[in-house]
Amino acid sequence: MTAPLDGFQCSTCGQWHDGPILDVGHKYPDHYFDVPVSDRTRLIWCDNLQNPDFCVIDKKDRFIRGCLALPIKGRGEEFVFGVWTSLSETNFNRAFSLWREEVPSDEPGYFGWLCNRLPTFENTLQLKTHVHLRNGNLRPRIELEPTNHSLAIAQREGISWEHVCRIIEHVVHP
Repeated sequence: MTAPLDGFQCSTCGQWHDGPILDVGHKYPDHYFDVPVSDRTRLIWCDNLQNPDFCVIDKKDRFIRGCLALPIKGRGEEFVFGVWTSLSETNFNRAFSLWREEVPSDEPGYFGWLCNRLPTFENTLQLKTHVHLRNGNLRPRIELEPTNHSLAIAQREGISWEHVCRIIEHVVHP
């Protein structure tokens, strides 16, 4: 498969998908779906209008949405997963307070656990992350701890265009 700039031929359905599609996102952390539908309005705070990148479940589990970028080999571009990570109460409150403010240049990354399953990679739940806040109303940058997990390797070394196409095929045809 070549690396066209305008899309790709899907091996699942045989159709042409316009593109390139270089990012996919998760609307909620996977933990959201563990809460029965009938209890979600009572137990979950996700303010999709004012602060769509913060979520609290049952007043104890706190999450922030960020960008986990994977360099695409030979293209000078990145494929970005919009993912959720957990945060401690202290770090969640700090991130929330800085959301519309200038992030200090010496602000440390916040430890968290990845809270989404990502297609084409073995189980990605609970991978160790570092959440780096960014200025300019940009979602935080999510950095995986450097392990031998295939996603951590992909973040360090990049993925092929063929792998990007497999991810998109999985998203388009779950």
